[in-house]
Amino acid sequence: MLPVNDANWPGGGDPPQAATPERPQAVASGAGEPPGLPGAGLAWAAEDTNAPTGITDRDEWLHTGAVHDEVVLEVGAPDGGGGMSPPAGLVLRVSLAVTPAGRHLQLTVAAGGVRGRHDAEELGPPPTNWDRMRLGGVEWRMVEPLQRWDLSVEDLEAGLRAYLSFVGTAPPARILDGYEQLGTVSGQVQLADVRTAVTNAAARRTHTWR
Repeated sequence: MLPVNDANWPGGGDPPQAATPERPQAVASGAGEPPGLPGAGLAWAAEDTNAPTGITDRDEWLHTGAVHDEVVLEVGAPDGGGGMSPPAGLVLRVSLAVTPAGRHLQLTVAAGGVRGRHDAEELGPPPTNWDRMRLGGVEWRMVEPLQRWDLSVEDLEAGLRAYLSFVGTAPPARILDGYEQLGTVSGQVQLADVRTAVTNAAARRTHTWR
């Protein structure tokens, strides 16, 4: 695979950076961070609730006492008729799980006929919360709870570089051990010398804990 560098990144220069996390003005600022959770950089409010499901901003954070807390993003993955369809040229699945032993990452991607994989793990408790969780060459950014998450990937050895932004298009729905949310993904993926851009591709984000 060809190495990826700033010179051949689409548009030249550095790839776009994730936005600074902010809560919408509808939530009172200065509400603090979830008690007992490390590195929470976003404010939250107990009243900010998704009424039909009872899901709140608090559910987006790491769950104290959980033995497995995982966020998964799927783009173009078969789901048995749940409304997703593969966007042209891109199929992606990335999973980041937090356990008492450490953090575990699995990323698979296929773009333009080229396949790639990125795995990483790190022992010990996470130094941050889901507002900015980094492992290996992958970083999650919770820009707006229950609405927007950004994903950046940089694995120069594998020739993989990506910046994708997930935006929820429907309220999160309860599932066993957590919830899932349908939405769209926009951004760019570079795998070897193949560059793929997507705009409003059907996607799904899942957050489970137990």
